[in-house]
Amino acid sequence: MVDMSAFQTLAEFAIALAGFVGVVVVFRRREDRLHPADDVRVFIALLPSLAGAFLALVPVGLELFGLGLTTVSMVSSLVYAVVVSVLLLAISTRIGRVPPDARSVLSRPLTFFFYALLGSSVAANLLSAMSVLGEPGSGVYFMGILALLMTCATVFARMVFIRPAA
Repeated sequence: MVDMSAFQTLAEFAIALAGFVGVVVVFRRREDRLHPADDVRVFIALLPSLAGAFLALVPVGLELFGLGLTTVSMVSSLVYAVVVSVLLLAISTRIGRVPPDARSVLSRPLTFFFYALLGSSVAANLLSAMSVLGEPGSGVYFMGILALLMTCATVFARMVFIRPAA
């Protein structure tokens, strides 16, 4: 039996972050519409935090089936790669729908950094699942979830403190 408390803590943090995003959205709404940049920020903060909670609970669920640590790590890494790839595609689509004048409010260097960070974590998890990085362990997977949640927390902080003009 492997101790999965670190993954449970990540799931709790992800759910708390999603809850705070919801609270901020409720109190920040003006005239029943959000600025298009804020709408994208809410999407980028909320959806990945919920995906982070799901991803943090994947190894816990797999371990309950009695699978070995190597199998749990491989399957978890593959699930991470699929979920985060779909998430990056959804975020790209959402940003593409923002009008060009509102898109200028979004930070391009920060967006590029987040894409590079999450893209490299997808690549690292795929390499880990194929045992290219040595014996599969949960370190790469754990760091990938941390990268995802760090992205959400940064976007959440920008949503609260750096608001576009209405």
